[in-house]
Amino acid sequence: MTAQSFVYENAQAASEACALKLIELLGRALASQPRASIAVSSGATPKLMFDPAHFPSANVHRVQGELPPKEATKIYGPGEPLIDDHKNLAPVYAEKFHQWRFTLLPAVLEAARNSLMLAAGDDQAEALHARLHQPYDPQKYPAQITTCHGEGARWYIDKAAARRIT
Repeated sequence: MTAQSFVYENAQAASEACALKLIELLGRALASQPRASIAVSSGATPKLMFDPAHFPSANVHRVQGELPPKEATKIYGPGEPLIDDHKNLAPVYAEKFHQWRFTLLPAVLEAARNSLMLAAGDDQAEALHARLHQPYDPQKYPAQITTCHGEGARWYIDKAAARRIT
């Protein structure tokens, strides 16, 4: 499935648009069932999305990754054997922090009805370009795993991160 990309002036605008879409999708889900689940990656960018005044958290199960991307790279290096596990969710021990962290494996992305990705900042431009335009290599670009049965994969991107997108 092809991903749709939406480019916004800045990180705040991209995160607000992504949050509004998330709230819309959650509203639809909660209209037909008592609870909904979302999985959220770690890092500073997703934090911009969760304004408690607008986010319907009472009936939403939120799984939040806790390992910042720069730390994940230092700890796990290029590629992680767990990325090939398409059936499970896994705890991973982060030696540097002396604690277990929850890792979202491909099974989460593959099971998603919808996937919303938020990329903001100039430091995301090269990685975003690679994720969207390089040959499929989930060891290098796990976001390429995203497949959806609902509306599809949607990228919300600020202009700085979008500078390399064609």
